[in-house]
Amino acid sequence: MVGVDPSEEMINLAKVHLPSEYGDRVEYFKTTVEDLGSEHFEQYDLLIASEVVQHVQNPGLLLENCCKMLKVLNSSIPNI
Repeated sequence: MVGVDPSEEMINLAKVHLPSEYGDRVEYFKTTVEDLGSEHFEQYDLLIASEVVQHVQNPGLLLENCCKMLKVLNSSIPNI
């Protein structure tokens, strides 16, 4: 599992709330999905962007990079 956030504070908060049995199975990246997408092409089976889209300056770019990181594209995008 991978956690991504441009904020060190949010990464630390995620670590605090992570159940202990997952602690050694999560890798965190202090970056944006836009930047990570160029390095992790077709690497992931599932991507969850919860409470993210409404906070980014360019939602289209975010979704484009999310799609690049997925091995197979299946999407469920709520109305925003």
